[in-house]
Amino acid sequence: MPSGTDLLLQVPCLAGVDIAELERIPLRRVEFAAGEWVFTPHSPSLDLFFIAEGAVEIFDAARPDELRRVSRAVPGDVLGEHRQGRRPPAWAARAVGAAVLLRWPAAELASFLTDHPEVRDGLTFLTASRRLAATMGFAWLAQDETIYGVARKHPALLARALLLPLLALSAGLGTLAAGGLNASGLAAAAGAVVALATRSPGESAFDFQSFDTPRSYAMMPFMAALALIASIGAENTGIASAEAAFVPVAAVTVVAHVFYNKLPTLAPNMRRVLMAPCVLVCAGIFNGTMADVFDSVDVGDLFSAAGGDARALFGVLALLVLFSLPFYMMFVFAPRQIADSEGTWSAWAARYGLFLVGAIAGVGWLAAIGS
Repeated sequence: MPSGTDLLLQVPCLAGVDIAELERIPLRRVEFAAGEWVFTPHSPSLDLFFIAEGAVEIFDAARPDELRRVSRAVPGDVLGEHRQGRRPPAWAARAVGAAVLLRWPAAELASFLTDHPEVRDGLTFLTASRRLAATMGFAWLAQDETIYGVARKHPALLARALLLPLLALSAGLGTLAAGGLNASGLAAAAGAVVALATRSPGESAFDFQSFDTPRSYAMMPFMAALALIASIGAENTGIASAEAAFVPVAAVTVVAHVFYNKLPTLAPNMRRVLMAPCVLVCAGIFNGTMADVFDSVDVGDLFSAAGGDARALFGVLALLVLFSLPFYMMFVFAPRQIADSEGTWSAWAARYGLFLVGAIAGVGWLAAIGS
């Protein structure tokens, strides 16, 4: 059996530690019988283990009735590294046969990690790599091979990594696109509020309260879009703060939804006229936001990088939908449902599909018209 120091020298995350420090680490020999659990998600100890002899299987025990194999650890491998992070996965480890492990007690380990934060980062990276390998199911990974690091070059992983930053970027660009709103934006919001607070003669609340109609899904997205326009318009003109402008918009939306049958009536043509400026402003915000995003991220290149990998293609498409659909609902779909219920589900699906095709193909309609 190799010595404790020899085992530690094989661990990648300890590669930068001086050998004199490694020799001072107080490792304790522990033996496990075949089938004995080394640790479970409920084990109180945060000890770190190094396999000296035998093999240990690591399982995802998030569902106790269905253990899912994560990896198999063999001599020289590390166990228990996942419990050094803030939100450890629910993993368990069980000896395949008789196994000898060297245990690094939690108290001494915690002191060492305080002095060597780069080692903690290495353990965190090891956990993420093992989790990623278990999720992706790499065909080239043999049963007794352990992953210590995975480079994120898979197109689907790139798409997932870009999702949250792109969402934040989209929201910021939307705000910037609306940043030029002043009195005109405030007037558009005011007209929309009047249209929202009225109803057409003979119209019932059925369209807004039945989940079978597109109109029933318009109120909350429209409230978000209208609140953004009103808040920025009020702040830019100095009439009120952004927070103060949000309150009446939210109040009118809730009242209009709950007491729709008791709202005053207004001719449909008048309601459409009142909504028209808001529809145009919303379209401008959406077009500007999406144009800026697709200028900075080439969706066509992402699809090209995915090649013929179905999972990668689905990941890129899901990314595109997830960061564009909320804005499409807010600034395109919802404003066109307030004065009149425009379009069926199939019609809106076709419209959104055309938008996706244009985004993937790199078609910018305004740019094409301008050229």
